[in-house]
Formats: sequence, structure tokens, C-alpha cells
Amino acid sequence: MIPARRLRLLLGRALEGVPVAASPSPGAGEDLDGYLLKSYMRENATNEKLTELLLSISSLGIASREDWLRLKKVCFFHLPELSCRTVNIIFALLVEKSVCGSVECVRLQDQLAQLNFSKKLRDHECLQTLRCITNVGSRLSPSFIPHALESIQTLVRQCQTELLPTLSYTIGRLLTSKENRGIPIEVQHSLLESLVVRVGSIDCMLLSQSELIYLLWALSAFCSPILSLRTAYLKTSYMLLMRGIKMEEIKDGGPMDLLLLLFGLCPLLECSGLGNSILSSQETGLIMDVTTDHGEMKERSQGTLKRLLDMLNLVLVSLIQNVAREELQNRPVSCVILEMLTWSNATKVLKNAQILYNLLICRLLYGEKGMWFCEPKKKVLSEGEKQPPLVNYFLFEQSTGLLDILKTRLSLSVFSSLPPIGFEKASVREIIVVLEAMVYGNISESLKKIYLKGCIMKLPGAIRIVSGNEFSRIVNLIIKLQLCDQPIISAVHDRCQELGIKKKMLHKKKLNEGANCHINAKNTSMDDWSSDVITLFICETSLKLAGEDKGCKTDVPRLLENLSTRKGMSSATETHCVSIIKSLAKHQLAFKNEKFYQLSLNSVFSRVKTGLPVGLMLSLILDGVKAGVSCEALVNSLLWVGCRLLEGGMAMADAKDVAIYFIAAHELDSLNIAFHPVLLGIFQQEKAIDLLSPHLVTRLFLALCALGIDDRSLLERILDRVESWCLKVVTKAEWSEEDWKASLVFVHALWNLSSEVVWKPLMQMAQKLVSSMIERENEHKTMGYSLFVASAAASFSIHNNAENPFAKGVEKIFISEQLSGFLKIVTSLFSEDAISFSLSRTDALLRAGAMASVIPQYSNIICFLIIAHAVQLFAQGEGNSSKKLTPLGVSLWRYCLKHLEKIPNTDNKLMTAVGFSIRFGASSQAFDRFMSALIEKEADVNMLSVCFIADGLVRTGKRRSVATQFVAHFSQRNCLDDLPAAALLSLLNFFVRDAERVSLGLARADMLTALVWSSLSLKLARLPENKRLWTLVDTVPTETRSSLLMFLSEGGLIDKSSVTELVYPVSTVLSWKLNSINGASIINFLQKVKISLDIRRTNEIAPDLVAEELLKKISERL
Repeated sequence: MIPARRLRLLLGRALEGVPVAASPSPGAGEDLDGYLLKSYMRENATNEKLTELLLSISSLGIASREDWLRLKKVCFFHLPELSCRTVNIIFALLVEKSVCGSVECVRLQDQLAQLNFSKKLRDHECLQTLRCITNVGSRLSPSFIPHALESIQTLVRQCQTELLPTLSYTIGRLLTSKENRGIPIEVQHSLLESLVVRVGSIDCMLLSQSELIYLLWALSAFCSPILSLRTAYLKTSYMLLMRGIKMEEIKDGGPMDLLLLLFGLCPLLECSGLGNSILSSQETGLIMDVTTDHGEMKERSQGTLKRLLDMLNLVLVSLIQNVAREELQNRPVSCVILEMLTWSNATKVLKNAQILYNLLICRLLYGEKGMWFCEPKKKVLSEGEKQPPLVNYFLFEQSTGLLDILKTRLSLSVFSSLPPIGFEKASVREIIVVLEAMVYGNISESLKKIYLKGCIMKLPGAIRIVSGNEFSRIVNLIIKLQLCDQPIISAVHDRCQELGIKKKMLHKKKLNEGANCHINAKNTSMDDWSSDVITLFICETSLKLAGEDKGCKTDVPRLLENLSTRKGMSSATETHCVSIIKSLAKHQLAFKNEKFYQLSLNSVFSRVKTGLPVGLMLSLILDGVKAGVSCEALVNSLLWVGCRLLEGGMAMADAKDVAIYFIAAHELDSLNIAFHPVLLGIFQQEKAIDLLSPHLVTRLFLALCALGIDDRSLLERILDRVESWCLKVVTKAEWSEEDWKASLVFVHALWNLSSEVVWKPLMQMAQKLVSSMIERENEHKTMGYSLFVASAAASFSIHNNAENPFAKGVEKIFISEQLSGFLKIVTSLFSEDAISFSLSRTDALLRAGAMASVIPQYSNIICFLIIAHAVQLFAQGEGNSSKKLTPLGVSLWRYCLKHLEKIPNTDNKLMTAVGFSIRFGASSQAFDRFMSALIEKEADVNMLSVCFIADGLVRTGKRRSVATQFVAHFSQRNCLDDLPAAALLSLLNFFVRDAERVSLGLARADMLTALVWSSLSLKLARLPENKRLWTLVDTVPTETRSSLLMFLSEGGLIDKSSVTELVYPVSTVLSWKLNSINGASIINFLQKVKISLDIRRTNEIAPDLVAEELLKKISERL
């Protein structure tokens, strides 16, 4: 220990003597030397010399731990005067000498944060700082977190390859530590993902074998549990296996390399899914059957998987030798190895894993040395002496072969006679790990019984001291192993009372029976069950749900109610709630619409915090739609997610998350409150659409169309993405569930007015999909699926009708096989004898409501309407096969109208159904009552549905005075700027009809027309190109004439229109007066018409008098 005076002299000499005193004078109570030293420490040269001194003391080893504690005190006294680099070196030395605690670590972080260490230090120095914090085990200081995150980003991006192994461990440890919860989960995952991507791009030749193994272990430890990083983690890890780690060097590696490689490969094996297969149990034997069928894996991954298994096999062989020869005697390490092998399912894939598995269990149970009886070496015995007794352990000689050692150590004949000397001082963790190995490992039943004899005596004592967190874990293992000893049951009951669990968890009768032993409904109430048990039971029950299972209909809602009313420590956690909702979303629930069930499920859903990652929260909302969570609860969560997306802005938001956000809003019928220009602008970024999966893009297309987005460039980019998928999917041998859903959603987008802007490519792709769906309809046998296939085919046929203004030039699909296939589906749905209408079958189909979530906002009755109209259209054709279905089509149509008249006005899908009915020519006083009620309530309505009703009235040529007032009322009340151009065109054509002008009055009709034009004038370029555009010429305001004529001139509408169709609009334009605003556009339009008519005149044999007269008037005007 250095005396105080000597330490002071050393510091003085190192700083080249104590300088001469100068003004100002030292403060009261401060000696002159201390004052001079403090002022001198502020100089840069002094900082460098102090750093050299401390480094010299460290390297020479002349200071004891007490000396370093005193040096720490001196350094902290002068901490404000030290430079950033000096503070960093002091930090490293104090951590190296184990004299830096958590409090000092936080203080040093604050100082470094003030000095802006991330910008003033080099990469390796920043990494040294972060590694010191990791070694101390301290939390990150709040002031230091922004600088640490900035430093991590910089290090990941530009640090040398040699630093990556250390950097990977340091980043993973800091970001995943429970102490650093102040770092958002999205930021953690983003930084880890960038790290994985960086590692995937390195040159493995720059790192040694040990460094590569360390790097693989670090990635497996911190990245494999994160689902969002799973793909990138697997890709990078396989790269390290294939191009980095050398198989031939594994055998020669040290024990640490072997362990780290095992701990890196086991999570990789778990993520690969190789051990997920269920193997048949065996009663006896040491070595069990393993799975060898990996055919489900992709061909391109076969090489990497083989490399993984071969490398893991080499590691296992080396560890088997180390364990068998007593070279590995550390019990905690043995415990970790056993746990890794258990959760990676390695024993189901490799037989060497089973050998190591049993060796480790034997070591933990029976002791660290050989436990079998043997004779000592023979000695020469004198007369009268007896042979020494047998001993219960021995050591093998090095010359003994490995196979001989294994045969002795794993001999089943001696297990039953051995005392569990290794478990005499076993920890609770060791007991749990061994029990889990027996439950989840690939072990025969006879071996389980032998091993259980070794540890069953320790269980009661372990149960009495187990923590609350581990209690449910150990009880679950007892249940699975069916341990019904009275001491164990008594210990569980005693511990229940100590932990505040009111009633018993185990019952001997149920334990003996084995199945579902954790639930005893006759003797206990649900209050006895833990939240874990109730959650497990609900998830297991949901897997067996069936319509005729009456027990499931009552049990699940009752359990949900019990779970939702719990408070405090016994209440359901966020993990419980997420698991329940996801499991219930996978099945069609007979009790989904019961109020009792919905109230309980809403309570469960409300326990999930909106702080989850955005992607996970959106997925949970979609599952909540299927499970039956109330729309209000889901919309509230969706609004929170939208706020978080907007907080991140376009730079941070992920296109996939935004796409799912719009899809979820569409399914919840809440697009009007979910829309925001910033979110939509994310899809305008380069390659944003290309990064989405085809199935997601098709659902996004329908959601955007339902929102009223008619941005031609955006929709065309989406269709380009869908087209490549469409060409592939129609040639597939068998469609997946996602293929069916995407195809059905895509074809039904034809009914959205926004889709008219890209009508031609949409129809071309819909034609391919509908044709393929009719051919493949037998792949899916359920009536609900057939209904949507028939609805899709009917939708296409209606839009492909010759009367449709778009349909010219599109090839007809319903010929021969396609038509007969469609009619076959219809008769299978609505008829029992393939001709007449079946009321009972239709009622059953309507009540089923199957797969309503496939096409949002489309109920079964809407599909009935579409199919009925299509059947009647076919019956009016020339085919005899379709004429015989006229009665069926008429009866189905009447059935739909009668049902619509009975639907209460509160149904949120009624307006859509009314719109389709009017679109197909229906009239009903029930519709009038419905629209009158909406007007009286001043209800919020979807303006696209209002426009759809107006469009239907225009197409059918019918009028209803109530409908006229309905359309006018909501058009005047709501903003029209967000409507697509096609919807505005439908409104305009509606308000200029004579019947509407009479009903509304000329003044109000003109006002509404001007109102629509004020919005339409901004969107002329988004109008779909069809002959209905000529009607705009008659009502266009003077200030908009120039824009309209430029739009009509630039397109190909003039050349596509006949002379008769051109007469009225051209005559109207000729009547306009030329002025400085529209003069040039009028002349340009007339010139285009003249050129078109001249070209036609040269190609015609007989002169067209109408065209000649029109040319004459145009020439006079020009």
C-alpha cells in the first residue's frame, strides 16, 4: 500500500512539480497545494500525463486494491476538470481493477454525456466505454442513452470487422437488459437488425475461428428470440457456418470455443424447426429414434441445414468425450448445456445429443465422478486379511477407450442401485432443468422412471423454497410427469398458502388419471386455477372447437369472464391476453356474437397495452376482428397505432406496417378516421410497394379503393406488383389459403368507384383469376368459400356486360366450361335438385355467415344480390343452360329483397346492400324508410356509398324522390374533395337529370352541381376514360372549360367516339364564346376533332353527311 505522502509526491513528479501560486487565492479551507493541483488539472498536457501515470501503475501492478480505491477518490474529485479521453481511460482502469460500482458507473456516464463522448472518441474507445458499462452490469444513465444509441449506430455502420465480435455481445447485452427499459422496443430491434445485416456482409477471412464462434454465439443469444429478426438472423448465421467456421478446426478448439459454438448452434437448430416433429414414444431403450424426414424444408436450405447438423454433431462428440473423461466438472455449465439441448429439441434430431443428454443428467443426479461400483486394484493380501469393500466411484484411466467408458457410464443395469449423491445439494434451478429434460427431451419411459427415483426425494424441499415466478413452472412439470406422491402434493399446498394462492392446485385423483390433471371442476372452482392454467385451457379448447360441441360453447365464455374480472397478482398478463386472442381468431366460433362472450373478450383485449411493437399490435387487431372483439375497442387501439406511425413520420414508418394499418381500418370500416396524407405518402417512396408481399398488396388495393384513393400512378404500381403474382398463381397446381383470399378480395375491388381509373388492367387480371377460381372451386369444399367464388365470378360477368361503358374490347369469359362451372356452383349453393330454388339451403347459408372477414364489408346477403343479378342476366342470353335457371334467379332476388326489408336500420352493412339493390334496379319502400331515418338522425354516412346509390339510379334510369333528397342532403352536408373523380362524376350525372332538377328545384340543383364541379375541377386527370365524359361539356362552369377541353383533347376519347356521339358535345363547344381564358383550348379541341373526322373521311367508302356537316361548322369557327 502506497503511503499518502508518497502518493502525493508521485502525482507531483508526474505532473512535473507543483507550479508557483498565482492569483486568485485558494478558497477558505483549501490548502495551496490542493488548489494548484486542481487548477493545473484543467490543462490538456496534464490530462495526458495523468493518463500515462495511471496506465503505468496498472501495467506495473504496483498498486493494491486499496490503492486503486484511493486513486478513484482522487480522480472523482477532479472529474469535472478532466478531458473526455482521460475520463474514458480512468473508467476502463477502474472497471479492470474491480473498483467501479454501479453508482460510480452512472456518474461517469453523466460526465461522458456532458463531454459528448460519441463525437470526441474513436470507435474502439466508444466500444471500450460501452463494454465497461456491460462489465459493471449497470444501467444506462438517462442522459447517456441518446449518446450511447448514436455511438452504437456509428459503430455498427463503420467499425472495423475485428471489433464486431465484442461489439455484438456489448450491444446485445445493453439493449436486451431489463435495466435499460427506457430504450423503445422498436429502437432495440432496429439496432439489432442493423447489426445482423452488417455481420452478414463481412469478410470472414478477417476473423479467427474463435472470433467467428463468439460472433455466432452473440447473435444467437440476443437475436434468435426476436421474431422480427428471425429471417435476417438465420441468413447471417448460415453465412457464418458456410463461409466462416471451419469444420476441421472444431475438434482442436478449446473448451470455451466448444461451449460457445454449442450455445450458438442450439438456438439456430430451434429456429430452423427441424426438431418440431412429434415422435412416437418408446417404453425402453437408451438411444431413441430421431426424425430424418426434412422434406418440408426448402431445397435451397438443404445444404445449410446439413452443415448445421454436421457441425453440431462434431461439437457433441467433443463434449461427450470431455464429459465422459471428467474434463468438464462444472455443474452450472452442465446445467446450461442440458437446458440448451432440451429447448432446441436436439435429442429429436441427433443421437449423439441423446448420449450427451443422458451423461449430463447422470452427472447432475449421481455426482461429478464415476458412480458405479468396481473392484479396486488387486493387492497382495497376507493370510487372514479380507478383500476391501467396493467403492461407489472411480476414475477411468486415460488409455481406456471412449466407447468402453460410455458403455460403463450409461449402463442401465446399475442405475436403480445408486443413491442420488449429486442431488444432495442441488439448487432449485438444477432440479427444474432436470425435470424439464425428462418432460421435453427424447427419453424412453423406463429411463424417466429411473431418473425420477434419483430426484423425487428432493422435490418437496425444492417446492418449499421455490420463488413465485418459478412455482407455476415446477407445478406444471409435476403435472406432466404425474408425480402423485403425498409429500409433493403437501409441499405444493403449503407453498400455495405461503404465496397467497387460496386453494389447492393439485389433486391426487387427477394426478393418477393423468389427463388434464391441472383442472378439477368437480372439487374446485375456477378461482383456484392460475391465469396460466386458464389461458392454457382456453387455447387447448380452441383447437378442438366444433359447431356441435356444446361444452365448448359454454366453457370458453365462462373462463373468459373469470379471467377478465381478476385483479392484482393473479390477473391475466399481457402475454396471456395475446395468446387467447390469437388462438380464438383461428376458428369460426359459434358463440362469437353472444354479448356475454364479447364483453369478456373486450375486457381481455383492453389489458393489452398499446406500447407493443407496431407490427405485433396490428396483427393482434386483425386477430381481434376474427375473434369477435368489439369494433369500438379495436378502433381505439388502431387510433393509438396510427398516432405512433405518425410520430415516426415517413422516415421511420415501415411500408408493411402502414399497409396492414389500412387493411385493419378497412376491415373495421374505419377508413375515414384512419386516413392521413403522411401515411399514404409512404407508398410513394421508391420500392415501397415492391417490398410488400403480393397477398398483402391485393388486400391493400381493395382498402385504398374503399378509402377513395384514385391516384392513377399509385394504383398502377400496385397492379404491376399484383400482375406478376397473378401470372404465377394461375399456373400453380394447388392454391394456398392466402392465394384464395387474395384472389377473392382482388376481384371484388371491381365494385369500388375508385378502381375505374385503372379499370382495363384490373379487368384483365380479374378475368384470369375468375377463370382459374371456377376451375379450382373443388379444392375447397365449404359452402362459404363457394359462395365467394360465385360472387367473384358474378361480379366479373356483370362488369363484362356489353352495356358497361368500359367493357368494349374485353374478351368474354363465360363461354362453355366457365359458364357451366359458374352455374354448377350456384345450383350447389341455392338448389337441391339443380333447378329449383331451395329456401332451407339458402337460409342455412345466410345464417352461417362464413368467412365474412375475407372480403371486408361484404355480408352474405350482398353476395346473394350479386349472384342473383348475374343469373338473371345469363337467363336473358341465348344459352339454353342458363334459361332454365330463370326461376332460381328470380326467387333468389325476391328472397334478398324480403330479407333486406327486415334488417334493422342499425346494421352497418345495410347501406352497402341497399346500394347494390338499387344498382341492380330494385325499388322498395323499406329503402325509403331507411334513407329517411338517416336524414332525420343526421347520421355519419360513407359518401362513397351515397355516390354508389346515385350511380345505380343513373345506370338503371330510375328515380326515387326520397333517394334524391338523401343524396342531395349528404352531398350538401359533407366535404366532397376527398371523393374519387369517378364518384364525383356519378354525383354530377345524377344532379343534372331532369327528374332530380324538378324534385330538388332548379336553384338547389344548380347549387349542388356547382358544388360537385368545385371538387371535380381539381381531379379531371383522374377521370376514367369512357364516353360518359361527354356529358360534362353540358354543365361545366366557364372557369373550368379550359381544363376540361385540354383533358378531353389529350386522351384518346375523340378517336374512340362515333360521329353521332361527337355531335352534341362539339355543338355545345361551338356555342361557347371565345375569350382570353378558354380561347386557345377551344381552338385546340376543335382542331383535334377536325383531324379525327378528316382521317375517318379518307377511310370511308360512302360519305357521312353528319360528319360533313360537323366539319363544315368547325371550319367556319376556326
